[in-house]
Amino acid sequence: MSQAADEYDTAPMEAGTFQGKILEIEEHGLVVQKSDGEVVRIPMSGETGKRATDFNVEEVVVLTLTPEGITTSVISIPGEISP
Repeated sequence: MSQAADEYDTAPMEAGTFQGKILEIEEHGLVVQKSDGEVVRIPMSGETGKRATDFNVEEVVVLTLTPEGITTSVISIPGEISP
């Protein structure tokens, strides 16, 4: 975990699909601000076929997580996060 990521008060992840903006890229995950303002850490376990480094800070993405906390999809989308 990077030193800057320690500054975020991250919430526990919930299963489902949501949209957010990447705040930080970590070695094995992403720090994302969800459309409701909540900041979460997203593990990039390899289930998506992508690495955290495939994305950019400030990029808007749609993510899907299983109830077990496994990230199954991360898709970059144009524009801003929608509430």
